[in-house]
Amino acid sequence: MLKKKKFTTQEVVEKLTNGEDVGTITAYLYGRFREKSIRLVQRLGGTYEDSEDVLHDSLLALLHHIQKGEFKADGVATLDTYFYRIVSNKWMNQDRGNKRRWERESIATEMTGIIDNNTPLSEVIQEDTAYHVFKRIGDRCKRILTAYYLEKRSLNEIAEELQLLPGTLRVEKYRCMQKISSLAKDLL
Repeated sequence: MLKKKKFTTQEVVEKLTNGEDVGTITAYLYGRFREKSIRLVQRLGGTYEDSEDVLHDSLLALLHHIQKGEFKADGVATLDTYFYRIVSNKWMNQDRGNKRRWERESIATEMTGIIDNNTPLSEVIQEDTAYHVFKRIGDRCKRILTAYYLEKRSLNEIAEELQLLPGTLRVEKYRCMQKISSLAKDLL
């Protein structure tokens, strides 16, 4: 049976900074942080799937922080503390986004409930407005929003396809939604 190698925080930082054994170090960190980070996200109200997504995003963020020199091995925070703070922040940001999306969807449901959908005029107005707004948001926004809302794909999948970081994609999706909101107000 092979014995798994353990690395000190200093070794992790040095190797990642120098670009040495990145795969080995990543696998080591994944194994080291996996169980605790999953429990942390679940304790904060996330599902197992949420916790896996947050774990991967957090691990990428940690690697990025170390390689860019944003984490110092001789600092006050230990590697574990630093990582779990990233996990916690990522989950809180994701959870906050989920709550905002739920609020927007419930408001939209209430608003469409106010309009009598049996009248042909209201259908024409709704379809016409949606068509014109969607036509004007740009191809990139169309791709992102279609993949997320209609195809029900995760942000991580879409980010990978568009070769973006998940955080960057979240910002772009948010801006697309702001653009839709602004255009819809202009048309109504």
